[in-house]
Amino acid sequence: MNDRETPDYVASEYVAAILGTLRHYDRPKRQPSVAAPTVWEAQRLVTHVVCLEGAKVELDIAQIEVSGCRILPEGA
Repeated sequence: MNDRETPDYVASEYVAAILGTLRHYDRPKRQPSVAAPTVWEAQRLVTHVVCLEGAKVELDIAQIEVSGCRILPEGA
């Protein structure tokens, strides 16, 4: 369920907020001999989103899948 700070968030916006926080605080280490990404790819930080039956947050599946995450139905 959404709270008062995120009243209109859809599922992909929660994923984006989590990714933004993770990327801010945990950047990959750069090594001179290896070309490392400057930010982690989404699918390396969040791999799956679990969809619970009766959830009140709108699940925008296509947008979540664009980031490389998979949707799991409850009980999967």
